[in-house]
Amino acid sequence: PSIAQRPRIAAAVFARHCIGCHVVNGEGGDDGPELSRIGAERDAAFLARLIADPESVDPDAEMPSFARRLSRDELGAIANYLASLK
Repeated sequence: PSIAQRPRIAAAVFARHCIGCHVVNGEGGDDGPELSRIGAERDAAFLARLIADPESVDPDAEMPSFARRLSRDELGAIANYLASLK
């Protein structure tokens, strides 16, 4: 996708898969960690690994794997979006 399309893709992924458990800028669920500043701590590559296969990063992770739920473009868009939150 073009750079212009990535925010739209990320917003759709977040709304469909993430907002139920994660807060960003005061909106979302509280089952998972708050993500409003996650980009200050983690880069896009780490976040993509975590989203695709949480247990590969943290064996005790409770978040489900999104490797088969998201396309490569969706995974890249959401990881880059989250990495931009600082």
